[in-house]
Order: sequence, then structure tokens, then C-alpha cells
Amino acid sequence: MKPFIDEWREEGKKLGIAKGKAEGKAEGKAEGKKEIAMAMLKKGFSFKEIMELTNLTEKELGELKDQV
Repeated sequence: MKPFIDEWREEGKKLGIAKGKAEGKAEGKAEGKKEIAMAMLKKGFSFKEIMELTNLTEKELGELKDQV
């Protein structure tokens, strides 16, 4: 019975690590888009242009603009 428990525990660890990596990548991409959008706002790009290029929403851009 113990080998099965150890095997399940190890499988659970692997799944947890994979999930953590995927979440980290997604967060990194989202943060990168926001950084690019901030730079574009500072350069005077329109919301429409930024939304087309970054796929951020108008609400997200509004929040970023408040930080500029």
C-alpha cells in the first residue's frame, strides 16, 4: 500500500508544479502586456490602438492610465 501512496504523492507534486509554472507564465505575460501598454500611453497611443495590439480591455487601460 505504501508504494501506491508514495506514487500518488509524487504525481500530486508533479501536477502542482506544472500548475504553478502555467500560472506564473500567464501572470508574466499579463504583466508584460501592461508594461507595454503603459509605455504606449506615455507615447500618446490611443486606447483603440493599444487595445488592438495588447488585447487589454478598456477597463484595464483606464486603470493603467490612472497610474501614468
